[in-house]
Amino acid sequence: MRAANPAFPPVFWDRFAAQARARRSEFIATLVPVYARTFELSELEELLRFYNSPVGRRLLEVQPALTRESVQAGQAWATRIAAEVRQQLVKEGALQP
Repeated sequence: MRAANPAFPPVFWDRFAAQARARRSEFIATLVPVYARTFELSELEELLRFYNSPVGRRLLEVQPALTRESVQAGQAWATRIAAEVRQQLVKEGALQP
């Protein structure tokens, strides 16, 4: 969030982080019904076992960077396809150059 909002001063982000840490249980309480609707109790127990395993802990560690890189790769892929389709349509006369 900090990188996406560089106009906010560092003091804002320091206070935001402090509030987020202090109010973590409030956020968790809002997620409980979402997970309860989505998963059975036995599935949640399996997820906990996974995330407490070595590979689960590793996934938690690398997931933010993995997600960022995946989004970037997806955007680059879509941009290439869009350029190719645009080029085809210009060649066919359906779009102006």
